[in-house]
Amino acid sequence: MAQDKSTGSRGGQSGPSAPSGQSGPSAPSSRSAPSSRSAPSSRSAPSSRSAPSSRSAPSSRSARSGGSGGKAPPSGAAPTPGPAPAAFASLCLVAMSMVLGNSMLIPVLPAMVESLDISELQAGLSITAFSIAAGITIPLAGFVSDHVGRKKVMAPSLILYGLAGVAGGVAGLLLKERALTTLLIIRAVQGIGAGGTFQIAMALTGDLFTKGSRTKALGTLEASNGLGKVIAPLLGASLAALVWFAPFFVYAVAIPIAIFVWVEIKEPPLTQKGQDFRQYIQGIKEVFAKKALPLAVIFLAGMLVLFFYFGVLSYLSDFLEERLHVKGVKLGLIIAIPVFVMALTSFLSGQILAKKKPGMLKWATTAGLAFGGVMLALAGTTKEEFLLVGLISVLGVGNGVVLPSLNALTTSCTTKAKRGTLTSLYGAVRHVGAATGPPAVALLIEYGHRTAFWVLAGLAILGALFAAFFLNTQVLLKKSDASARGSQGAPGTWGGGESGDVDGWQGDIP
Repeated sequence: MAQDKSTGSRGGQSGPSAPSGQSGPSAPSSRSAPSSRSAPSSRSAPSSRSAPSSRSAPSSRSARSGGSGGKAPPSGAAPTPGPAPAAFASLCLVAMSMVLGNSMLIPVLPAMVESLDISELQAGLSITAFSIAAGITIPLAGFVSDHVGRKKVMAPSLILYGLAGVAGGVAGLLLKERALTTLLIIRAVQGIGAGGTFQIAMALTGDLFTKGSRTKALGTLEASNGLGKVIAPLLGASLAALVWFAPFFVYAVAIPIAIFVWVEIKEPPLTQKGQDFRQYIQGIKEVFAKKALPLAVIFLAGMLVLFFYFGVLSYLSDFLEERLHVKGVKLGLIIAIPVFVMALTSFLSGQILAKKKPGMLKWATTAGLAFGGVMLALAGTTKEEFLLVGLISVLGVGNGVVLPSLNALTTSCTTKAKRGTLTSLYGAVRHVGAATGPPAVALLIEYGHRTAFWVLAGLAILGALFAAFFLNTQVLLKKSDASARGSQGAPGTWGGGESGDVDGWQGDIP
């Protein structure tokens, strides 16, 4: 019966094209419940047939604004197109440039150790400083972008990101072996800039594309992010072969990207001022009060995956240089193997899992963490170089299954009004994992290769157990908001409607 009422009201919007719609008094009656219940009137049939065409939000807005002479558009009318290709290309470039932040420097760490006469732990702090600063900035940048617009946050952030990178190169050039302290400060500033880039680009992609094309757009954006992860270590290793600080000058590419974003993107106007800070915090509390335990598991799992990823790759870079004296492009090519495996698996598993029931995401997370634990345990039993590279590469398969599952659960467990907040917090926690991974693994290696990898394996298995027992998808995906009632999708889909729909997985957010 609720559906009949909805259809009747939509038919009332297209009323000006009908003769009866010319009468002023008939307007109120089209909105009254009794008229929508008058089944004997056959005149309501045409309006019910026109309902499909009125479901298109852009078309109905055009009809109400008088763009079509007050007539409802035909049912075959094309939806409002997305942004121009150049505009979306600028967002893809943002995704690629952000990945350079850490991934490009991992193969540079051994050269920093040698040139600056520092320990592996001290070199790893360059990753830590960047990641912690970015992790703190991400939620704040998301909050500000809701109030002033995405572009006004993203473009200045890209400029800061690029200028700080160049400053790091200048510090290495001028200060030489005394550059470490200055470099760590610069990397923290660069992390602040990075915090307003990729996550804001994802939010803006959601703003610019309609539901029908949003999943494809986010997939393309994530593919750009994955491509950057493959290119970054190769680029870093190649330039570090010249001099260790040369890769820092590459970050300058973010400045023309910022200009490209500002010029090409036509951002939709803000329709509301957004929440004030008190409402922002209250919204977070409400979500966590209802879904604290499964959300804690998601955050823990996301942090662990990035912890393993950056920690093990940092160790692998040092290990290969010490054991095989591999440097430069060869080192970058080897590091690119596990990176590519994880990026490819993330893309493929995301496409597959997006078509499954949400309960499958729990077991994909559990299986991926358990699989990663097994690979880490096996890696602890050998120091044979090629076998170690192979095991760490296969570890990327487990991580690549976990990440799309966590991303999909995070983006679908609340309404649109709170989705940006929750996604930003999730991204911030993952940055903490990336920040603590390299120094933590460097400390663990002091107790032995086997001990370090078995501790990591134990953490992965512990994460899998938490997911198996406490990642309750029924609680997590329960639509408790009043606006979500009655908006459930068809069987086998994840919700539906304005507040409960899942537009598709959003991929890795490093």
